[in-house]
Amino acid sequence: MRKRRREIIIENIPITGLADKGRGVGRNEEGVVFFVEDALPGDVIDVRVIKQKEGFVEGIIHAIKNYSEHRVAPFCSHFGICGGCKFQNLDYKTQLHYKEDNVINALKRIGKIEIGEFLPIVAAENNQYYRNKLEYTFSNKRWLEKAELDSGVSKYEDVLGFHRPGAFDKIVDIHHCYLQPDPSNKIRNSVKAIALEQGLSFFDLRTQEGFLRNIMLRITTLGETLVIVSFYYEDKAARIKFLDEMLKRVPEISTLLYCINSKANDFILDLDIITYSGNGFVEEKLGPVTFKIGPKSFFQTSTKQAEKLFDKVVEFADLPDVLITDPPRAGMHTAVAEMLLQLEAPKIVYVSCNPATQARDLFILSKKYDTIKVQPVDMFPHTHHIENVALLKLRN
Repeated sequence: MRKRRREIIIENIPITGLADKGRGVGRNEEGVVFFVEDALPGDVIDVRVIKQKEGFVEGIIHAIKNYSEHRVAPFCSHFGICGGCKFQNLDYKTQLHYKEDNVINALKRIGKIEIGEFLPIVAAENNQYYRNKLEYTFSNKRWLEKAELDSGVSKYEDVLGFHRPGAFDKIVDIHHCYLQPDPSNKIRNSVKAIALEQGLSFFDLRTQEGFLRNIMLRITTLGETLVIVSFYYEDKAARIKFLDEMLKRVPEISTLLYCINSKANDFILDLDIITYSGNGFVEEKLGPVTFKIGPKSFFQTSTKQAEKLFDKVVEFADLPDVLITDPPRAGMHTAVAEMLLQLEAPKIVYVSCNPATQARDLFILSKKYDTIKVQPVDMFPHTHHIENVALLKLRN
């Protein structure tokens, strides 16, 4: 029988900042660094150690001795369970302050970059209902909190919601989400109600069984709504009855699509996505440009902030003779960075969703380029994510 490892509790750790992944960070009197999930700057906490290495500790909150003055009441009933808006309990002004800090620290610590001008972070115009795209999962197992488990509540319940972090086969049942504007909540709740009324089976993520699998919603600022329903297998009669009732009950749906996904994963971009109603796309506008967004299109998920981000890119670009790069979170491949050095474009505008990998790339480019301006943009309030725009100029 495996012995239970003795809990190690370290008391009275002051949290002084936020690390790049959103964990609270602090030090004890000996200078050991602590990374603690869900801790906020200003908290004084007792830490239960999860991992201990030379010079640092990773842990979770065991007890809060003093609460940060920056803590606020979260506005969502699902806060702390679904994991979607981790910093709802931290006032927005403080969120912005630490996002700026993380950009500066990454550029200076990782990239060893001298920043010519650091512009104040562009705050989100809306820090609720700002996303244009959300995906929900059908499941026959609901995530249960400890009190529910202790009281013997059954986990077997048909739900529609978000994955619980760290529990792939259990879903947090969502009743109201503050991430996406109307009619998002109406659509999700109506879809679940229809499925229950029609006796349809919800997916079992562990055994790979069940009819209803996922639903994706795309809602534009022009008032158009695209919905994709993912079924695990084809049952034409059941599918038609379900989709027809969706259109009847939620007339706000502009175009309705579906796919059959019998794979082991939820990825659908490699599948045939079939238009059931409408023209199969929605339109969105960024500044003077109108975009046609289909079921497989990539589009920035925060429309209003995307406009601000693009405005900054245009401002920094100051055409002509400029190269614009916007790599994924992993940053640029080393060969790409070396190619840019050989190309010697007079200016480079580097857009990044990961300040750490951006800093690494700017260090490579610093062989020939100076970082003239840096502009963080908050695309995703209440999360640790941050976009950053850097203007580089070729040295003479």
